Amino acid sequence: MRPLVALLLFLWHVAWGAPASPSWRSAPEPPPDTVAAPSGGWWVEDGLWARVYASEDDRELARNLADHAATAVPRLAAALGVPAGRALSIYVAPTAEDFARMQPGLPPEWADGTAWPSRGWIFLRAPSARPVDTTPLTTVLDHEIVHVLLGHAFRDGAGGPPVPRWLQEGLARLYAGELGPDTAHTLLERAGLPSLASITRTFPQDALDARIAYAAATDFLGRLRQDHGESSLRTLIRAMAEGRAAPDALRLATGEELATLEARWRADWAAPLAWHRALEWAEALGWPTLAGLLAFGWVRKARRTRRTLARWEREEALADALAAIAAERRAAEEARPGPFLPLPGASTG
Repeated sequence: MRPLVALLLFLWHVAWGAPASPSWRSAPEPPPDTVAAPSGGWWVEDGLWARVYASEDDRELARNLADHAATAVPRLAAALGVPAGRALSIYVAPTAEDFARMQPGLPPEWADGTAWPSRGWIFLRAPSARPVDTTPLTTVLDHEIVHVLLGHAFRDGAGGPPVPRWLQEGLARLYAGELGPDTAHTLLERAGLPSLASITRTFPQDALDARIAYAAATDFLGRLRQDHGESSLRTLIRAMAEGRAAPDALRLATGEELATLEARWRADWAAPLAWHRALEWAEALGWPTLAGLLAFGWVRKARRTRRTLARWEREEALADALAAIAAERRAAEEARPGPFLPLPGASTG
């Protein structure tokens, strides 16, 4: 009876958008798909926009995630300008092994969440399977919800060019609220920014390189939003969903070429990256050595300055002497008597 009530509530929400409370039940049987259950079976939370599968130890977490998804899905869909689509299935893996085993493909070792948009699946690591001091799990869920929403929207334009990874990942982080000081700190960890072309098809497998790629994609789209407004991103998404290539979609959304947008973004980072490299050199050399080099450079510069000033003084003295000689010659010429000239009308000889 309760599953029927939950189904009716869900259908009523889809039709009228009215809020309702999720139903809460235990489900020892596996869900009706190919996801393998953990050893203790599933505990299921039915929410408005998501059904959350978790271990019994994570019942409260499942409730919180279902409640969060109930507001996050429509909010993010509205922000992106895409349909909310159907309800999601969220699987919370109690261990790292379960997280890797449950999925259709092997996830990166550093990933805390993955999304499979065509199936409407999201996989999350439970807190017990995550390192400490990481991104809040609700933020990870928002990130993966954006992936599912964009996957559905871009699939509608099937037959068009592939969507760049930097666009997918950058939008997911941007709308999950992951653009902040940590983004800048990550970008300063390497001597230069990755090009958008290098993260168009794939992202690096190395954890640090992947973090830098994520940060670069997020920062680029954040700059785009700052310069051209929130509506430019919705226009970009709509154009890509219609099958336009990224350069054409960006031109439509911003009125500028992709190369121009990227060049300006990279120019903004030139000075911060240069300062960061200088500090890295200082730390590598050691501050006493750096102080000695700076003092040596200052002494050399002071000597060059003194030599320059002395040369200018000599040149000025020489110029003054030449000017004095020229003045004396002009005075002597003016004082010398001129030639004899006969008076008008007089004859000579």
